[in-house]
Amino acid sequence: MRPPVPALICICLVAMLATLPVSRPASAQQNPFSAAITVDDRAVTWWELDQRARLLAALNLPGDPERAAREQLIDDRLRANVAERIGYVLPEDELQAELLDFAERGGLDIDQLLVLLDREGVAPETLRDYVRWQVTWRAIVQGRYAGQVQITDEEIDNALALAAAGSGTSVLVSELILPRTPQIAEQNRALAQQLSDTIDSTAAFEAAARRYSVAPSAARGGRLDWLPLSELPPELGSLLLTLAPGDVTEALVLPEAIVLFQLRAIREQAVPLPAPNAIDYLEFWVPGTGPAARQTAGALAARMDSCDDVYGQGRLLGETPISRETRPTGSIPRGVAFELAKLDPNEFAILPVPSVDGQGEMLRFLMLCSRVFEVETLSEDQAAAREAARAALFGQRLQALADSFLAELRAEARIEEM
Repeated sequence: MRPPVPALICICLVAMLATLPVSRPASAQQNPFSAAITVDDRAVTWWELDQRARLLAALNLPGDPERAAREQLIDDRLRANVAERIGYVLPEDELQAELLDFAERGGLDIDQLLVLLDREGVAPETLRDYVRWQVTWRAIVQGRYAGQVQITDEEIDNALALAAAGSGTSVLVSELILPRTPQIAEQNRALAQQLSDTIDSTAAFEAAARRYSVAPSAARGGRLDWLPLSELPPELGSLLLTLAPGDVTEALVLPEAIVLFQLRAIREQAVPLPAPNAIDYLEFWVPGTGPAARQTAGALAARMDSCDDVYGQGRLLGETPISRETRPTGSIPRGVAFELAKLDPNEFAILPVPSVDGQGEMLRFLMLCSRVFEVETLSEDQAAAREAARAALFGQRLQALADSFLAELRAEARIEEM
């Protein structure tokens, strides 16, 4: 059975497949813009509750989306009270930048994200408000508390020691990947949730992977080889460390697929493995997902022993754009990063990609060219690691103060349900 999924892993998954409207009295259904809740005379409408619940379901955040929508919108009204009191208004250019970053964390641009949300009945202004108050609150909290947070060298040393203890960890997992195409999105979302709820053994997971998974690993029951934790997307690595062998994750919704993982084992390496600073990889898209497209992709794969070989395949590629780049590990979309983590240099993966902006379904061809390990002087490396640890501790301390401040505001507020 699955354990609860931490919120950290779920924030970068930016598409869901089906949602349920918030239940409400008949009178409220007739007037969705009437007040459902008031917070110090600021109204939260039934429409806002429904929209926020749809958005949270689309983001695949854990928990009951209807209950979370209620709590979040109450918090947003409290944040609005503070912003009005101190005269803070989030500049429009900062909001646009945050919306773009929000979309890019899921491997999308903002237009693609809005298209996917529209399919789930989420209005653009709902996403704007969700991001607006998160960012506004962050600015308020930083202005209020940043000068009070001090991180000591001893705290940094302890954090670095904990990080080093896990840097040599490898995981043995199995995967089950369902396509996320519009025609079967709702069906596969329900199937993934059912499998996550009911699978309670390795044998059951392997049987389900053989039956349902579209990944190349399906024939092996979804089994993958040992993967260094340092090469996985950070959110996925954090999630896997919360599992016990045999546990299955909740359904993780990526732009191209719905994924389940089962942890089979964890091991510690005697010598910590270095994490790559960047990944050199190649990708291009073959139109369609049918037999002809797969034949084209397979023919290309058969002719390519390395990334450099792609430039001699003009006849098969035609006008297909080719992208080869070296990107920092943290900037690679989560789904792509996980696929690359499974590959050795010059190995490839062929993945179906659903239609997002009217371009039609395609096959994504990914090939790992190399992992880049930048060699820095010891002093520079240590300084960078200490600064990263300081920033992480600072953020954690600031978040604790923010949570305490918000709890005080709630205790003092007048909150009424209609």
